Amino acid sequence: MIRIPGRALRILASCWPMLLALYLAGTVAHHLLISLSAFVGSSVGLAAYFLLPLAILAKLIAYIGMFLVMRSEMRALAEVPTGSTGSTGSTGSVAKRTMFWDVVTASILPFIAFYAAWGFLGEDSNRYAAEVLAQSWGPADPIFGRGSALGINALTLGATLFAYLARLALTRWAAKLPTWTRVLAAYFEMVWLFLAAYVLTELVNTVMGWIGDRAIVVWWEGLMAGIGIRIPALDALWGGINWLIAEIGAITFLPLAWLTIAGVVYGRTIAAQKLSLDAIAARDARAGRALTSLRARTGTVPQWWRDRGRDIRGNIVGRFTPITASLLLIWRAGAISLGVYVLCFTVLDALVAWLGVGINQLLGPHSIDFWFAISPVLVYLTALLVEPARFALIASAYDHSLAALETRTRADAAAADPLSAVGRQG
Repeated sequence: MIRIPGRALRILASCWPMLLALYLAGTVAHHLLISLSAFVGSSVGLAAYFLLPLAILAKLIAYIGMFLVMRSEMRALAEVPTGSTGSTGSTGSVAKRTMFWDVVTASILPFIAFYAAWGFLGEDSNRYAAEVLAQSWGPADPIFGRGSALGINALTLGATLFAYLARLALTRWAAKLPTWTRVLAAYFEMVWLFLAAYVLTELVNTVMGWIGDRAIVVWWEGLMAGIGIRIPALDALWGGINWLIAEIGAITFLPLAWLTIAGVVYGRTIAAQKLSLDAIAARDARAGRALTSLRARTGTVPQWWRDRGRDIRGNIVGRFTPITASLLLIWRAGAISLGVYVLCFTVLDALVAWLGVGINQLLGPHSIDFWFAISPVLVYLTALLVEPARFALIASAYDHSLAALETRTRADAAAADPLSAVGRQG
């Protein structure tokens, strides 16, 4: 299993200048766009809805660029057909731009889910609100007010619906529209998912706060606290179980989320791994009868309604298809490979902390004002040193998973047709 870190080092050695440049560009663009959003939002409230998502989109584009830079160094991925038409000249350039923006659009959903779940969405919103309050200038917009903070209100819901409908229209007529509209499609996809994630996060926090204030919950917490005081061993055991569950979730979620995003970016290469209802029906007679019955029932629905239902289904299912394909690849890679990857990912996280400690020791004692001024620089410095290695590790783990899947597929084919396998070996 040493192949994963070894392959990561090889990828890093070949690509680190471009990885470093792209990560730095994405980080700088992210911070500048948040500041621009706050500058405009101090007077016009709509900036939070239509400018702030650009900061997240800039970071995502930089990350996708980092993944694509490493593609040439991924041996297993290079052996898989990508569906390229082999076009040259201007046609090939247009096809590459179209593919890039399609990849960006497909990556937004898993990225925004990870971004919100890990608290980065809240950090960006809080920084935006703080900068708006610090930069307020001139009279407020008479209709939308100042964009000091997002909120669950009619304006947020209206902006979400507008962005979603714009994205839907651009997707439906994509074949008839110019190539540059792919950029708009990616932008509106980010806007509506950003606002939807914010609203969902706020709703979950509100519901969890309401539940936490219920009498039964307060009684249960008091009961557990009383038991812990009387039986310290049980309190230690319960605390250890809660700590273990939280740590396992924190350690495994982040590396698997990044591997899923990598799978979406490289997802064109695993199109054959999509789930098929017909394939399931062929293996299961009961599923085949249910599918036949369902198709017979839907055949009685008027054609217009079937077309609209197909459009809606394609719009919803299409967002999750690359995610399910990526998760399928991760699942079939094997527990040992995933364990090695998660371990290496955790070591890199620890390396960030140890680098910070080492730099602090190297600088020596200084006044509190010095540390306030230098701390942001140290954070970005350690990130610049570690993040290219992290992305190389993610690409290596994906490439290893793809190679393992190919090996398993060949083994399954040989087991299903041993005579053919012997003939090929001969």
